[in-house]
Amino acid sequence: SKLSPSMINKKAYVIKKYKINWGDVSHLYAIVELLKVAFEKTLNDAYFHITTGQDYFVTPPKEFDKIIDKGKVYLDIVCVNQ
Repeated sequence: SKLSPSMINKKAYVIKKYKINWGDVSHLYAIVELLKVAFEKTLNDAYFHITTGQDYFVTPPKEFDKIIDKGKVYLDIVCVNQ
């Protein structure tokens, strides 16, 4: 998309342009790039939520912040033998 500087919220941080195609690895590259910057610019107790595509919050953001357990990891990796 073509965003003018006036369209970008002051809280947004644009670091690099990627042409993202659905299901393409470029989407992952962009997320990793943003996470690197986020970790550099935040405190050690920060946490991140990645929402994409059809994802949406079912509660208002302020309510979500109240119910999320900031000490819990909501991601797990399981090895599958092939």
